[in-house]
Amino acid sequence: MQLFNSNTPRFVYQIYPLGLMGGLRQTTINHPKNLRELEPWVDHLANLGCDTLYLGPVFHSESHGYDTINPKLVDPRLGNNEDLTNLVDYCHQKNIKVVLDAVFNHLGRQSPQFQELKNCNGHGRYEQWISNLRTDRNNPCNDGFDYDTWGGHYSLVRLNTDNSEVQAWWADVVRFWFDTFHIDGLRLDAADCLSQDFIRFISKVARECKSDAWLLGEMVNGDYRTSMGQDLLESITNYELYKGIWSSIADANLFELAYSLDRQFGSAGLYRDFKLFTFTDNHDVNRLGTVLKESWQLHQAMALMFTMPGIPSIYYGSEFGIPGEKLPDSDTPLRPALDLETLGDEAKTWGNGRSELVDTIKRLAAIRSESPALRDGSYEELFVSNTTLAFRRRLGADEVVVVANLNGTSMNMLPGAGVQRTSAAGVAVWDSDKGGQCRGIPLPDGLWVDQWDGSQWSANQGRISVEVPSHWIRILKRIR
Repeated sequence: MQLFNSNTPRFVYQIYPLGLMGGLRQTTINHPKNLRELEPWVDHLANLGCDTLYLGPVFHSESHGYDTINPKLVDPRLGNNEDLTNLVDYCHQKNIKVVLDAVFNHLGRQSPQFQELKNCNGHGRYEQWISNLRTDRNNPCNDGFDYDTWGGHYSLVRLNTDNSEVQAWWADVVRFWFDTFHIDGLRLDAADCLSQDFIRFISKVARECKSDAWLLGEMVNGDYRTSMGQDLLESITNYELYKGIWSSIADANLFELAYSLDRQFGSAGLYRDFKLFTFTDNHDVNRLGTVLKESWQLHQAMALMFTMPGIPSIYYGSEFGIPGEKLPDSDTPLRPALDLETLGDEAKTWGNGRSELVDTIKRLAAIRSESPALRDGSYEELFVSNTTLAFRRRLGADEVVVVANLNGTSMNMLPGAGVQRTSAAGVAVWDSDKGGQCRGIPLPDGLWVDQWDGSQWSANQGRISVEVPSHWIRILKRIR
C-alpha cells in the first residue's frame, strides 16, 4: 500500500533562489532582482517533465536564507511578496505545484524576537521562546546569556517549538503563507530537530489551509518513520539512498545501493509504504558533477534515480552536470548564480556528454510518468554484482525490469533466475558464474520491450537473456 498518492509529486525541481539570482553576493536591499525573473526556469522545468517546484528559502534573512528575520516578508534580495505570489501563480498556469522551505526550528539573530530578548538581557516576553535559554552564563557572541543553536551556529537561534506561544505564532505564519502565496506544500527544514508533537501540530495547520498540502521533511539520519504518517509528513529526504547512488557508481560497488534499496523498499522494507524524496545532490552537499568525474556516470545516476522507488528530484543546474564543491567554511560554490541561456554551452566545457544530460532526464521523466510500476510499484532485487544491478518494479498489470551496467563493454545478463532459478524466491544465492548475488526470482514468459530504445527481448521458462549496453541500462516493460 502506498500512502498519499493523490498529492505526491512525480518529479521535483529544487531552486535555491538566493544563489541562482545572485543574492548571496548582496548585503543591501538594493539588489535589482525579483522572483518573477525565475519564470524562464519554470518553463525549463516544465519542459523537463517536472510537476513540482521546491523553492527556498525565500523569506527575509540575514545571509543564506535559513537565519530568518521575518517569515512573512520575502527577502528584499528576491523582490517583494507580490513577486512571490505572481511566481506561484505562473507555476500553476504551467501545472506546476510550489513547495516552500519552512524554517521552523530556528531564527536569525536579527529577528525582532531575539533583538528584544537581547535588549532585555535574556528576559522578557520571548525568554520562553528560546530553547534552553541560560542567563547564568555567556556565549561566544557576548550576549550575556546562552541558548541552543542549530549545529553549533550561534547565528541560528533554536526555538522551543513545543512552547504554545511559539506554536501559535508559527500557525499564524503558515496560514499567511497559504492564503497569501497560494502555495501547495512545505519542506520542513531540520525536521530531525523538531518533535513529533510539533510536526503533527504544524501538519494539521497546513492541511487545514489546504487539504492536499504536500509535506516534506529534511532528515539526515535516524528512522524516517518517526516523522511520517497520516497526521505527520508524507515524505522525508532520503540521504541514505542519495549516498548510495553516487558512491556505488564512483566505487563500482552496486552492492551498497542494492542493500539500501532492499532495506528500504524490499518485501520487508522499512519504507515500502512511503514515497521518500530521492536526490543526487542539493544545496548542502557536493554537486553530482563533482563527485562523479565521468559524464556517463551522471547519465547512469539519473537512470537509476528515475527507475528506483521514491520521488526523483533535480537541483538547479545539475541537469547540465555543473560542478560544485562544498568548502569547509562555505556552501556558496553549491549555490551559484546561473544564466539559463548559456548553461548548455557551458556544460560542454565541463565534460563530453554533460550537455546531453538534459535530454536524458527529459526522456527518463517521460518513461517514469507513463509507468505506474516505476512511479508507485513494489521493488524486488533480482541480481547484483559490483557492476550490475537488476531489479523489478510491479503495480497491477504493469511490470518493469531494470538492468544497470557499469562496465565499459556491453554484457549479457539473465535478470530472471539465472543459474540458481530453482532456489526459493527472495532468497539470495551466490551466482559464481556471474560473480554476484541472485535472488532466484523467475520472470513471466513473454515479450519485454526496452522503453529507452524499443528493442524487444523474450522471456522463456522464467529467464530472459538481455544484452545491456556499456555504461547504461535496460528498462524492460512486459508486453502482454
